[in-house]
Amino acid sequence: MHRRTLLQALPASLLTLGTTVHAEPARLRRSFPRSRESIPAIGMGTWLTFDVGEETAQRAQRREVLQRFFAAGGGVIDSSPMYGRAERLVGELLPDLPHAGKLFTSTKVWTAFDRIGPRQLDESLRLWRVPRFDLVLVHNLLNWEAHLKLLRAAKEQGRVRYIGVSTSHGRKHDEIQRVMRDEPIDAIQITYSLADASAEPVLALAAERGIAVFINRPFDGGMLFNAVGARALPDWASEFDCSNWAQFFLKWILGHPAVTGTIPATTQPAHMDENMSAGLGRLPDQALRRRMSAVLDGMFARRAATRSVHDVTELAYPRVPGQYVIGRADDVDLHLDFASVSRRHALLAYVDGGWMITDLGSRNGTWLNGWRLPGAAPLLPGDLLDIGCCRFVVVDRLSGLDATPRLPEIASPPNGQT
Repeated sequence: MHRRTLLQALPASLLTLGTTVHAEPARLRRSFPRSRESIPAIGMGTWLTFDVGEETAQRAQRREVLQRFFAAGGGVIDSSPMYGRAERLVGELLPDLPHAGKLFTSTKVWTAFDRIGPRQLDESLRLWRVPRFDLVLVHNLLNWEAHLKLLRAAKEQGRVRYIGVSTSHGRKHDEIQRVMRDEPIDAIQITYSLADASAEPVLALAAERGIAVFINRPFDGGMLFNAVGARALPDWASEFDCSNWAQFFLKWILGHPAVTGTIPATTQPAHMDENMSAGLGRLPDQALRRRMSAVLDGMFARRAATRSVHDVTELAYPRVPGQYVIGRADDVDLHLDFASVSRRHALLAYVDGGWMITDLGSRNGTWLNGWRLPGAAPLLPGDLLDIGCCRFVVVDRLSGLDATPRLPEIASPPNGQT
């Protein structure tokens, strides 16, 4: 019996005999602008964190993450065919966890080919073990014209409830705004965080058009945690009921009224508890959000000024899209013969129409624009990339790199948070 129903059924005398009934704290929910359906504002992503095979310990850890997510009132789980084994793992774990009436399923279509889209949607339904999805997005706007037609048909058939498009890493804002103006979509998913607020115009348009907004990469792939390190929260964080940095980062996002929800990803149960706590208590007003931004802006500026490296060299994009290993070993694609460079230091990879850089567990780290990478990040013209003592500025032209691509194993972010 539900708590409220039970209290209504108890005789009044039992409620006055010194028994104290503690109501559970209200957790933040946001509504789809058009349907007014409300969902928990703190969801869960699965990029990198749920790409797990048959390893017993790793599966048990992800099960605990899911269990705490639902116990704390979570509901929105986001995945994609791009995320390796994540959809399969979610589908295998869900039947063993109590989540009746809580789950809101969100996935994506991700293929350049029209004919693959329907098969991909069928396969995702099979892996999740659900009869329909609550939300399906065209991943990173890849072939969105064809796939939105597919999703509209699936919506009419009752296989999908809401449809939309996604982008990430601050890319393709002009294109996603064109889609928002011209296509009848219900939702978008974009990157927006204290490290990258460039999506403000997209949020404004979403509010104007009545489109739900989900935020990916709220911790900038874990880089925000690297930025604050062991620093204490500002004293004034208590003004919006904030007691940890995960709350700080997430409450800043949720302080924007156009945001429907955010989907932080983690491998750690304790981190899930921190993430979910962001849905409790007060949110910062616009004046507090500006103070929060100033805190991180100051840290970015100080950290960027402390890096000491060799002279800057231009780094052009490879001629052939693929994956290229950078390091000190003889068999890598871009060889850097310096002691501060690890044998297999970083991976340069072409993904979804853009180049990404990923640290491969190097000793001294891979640094982008003054910040150490915990995972993958886009590599854009004008970026400063530090590999050991070697500093490169990215230029928008082709290089002579044309080696056969190799794919090393890419680990989850060190702190388990994206």
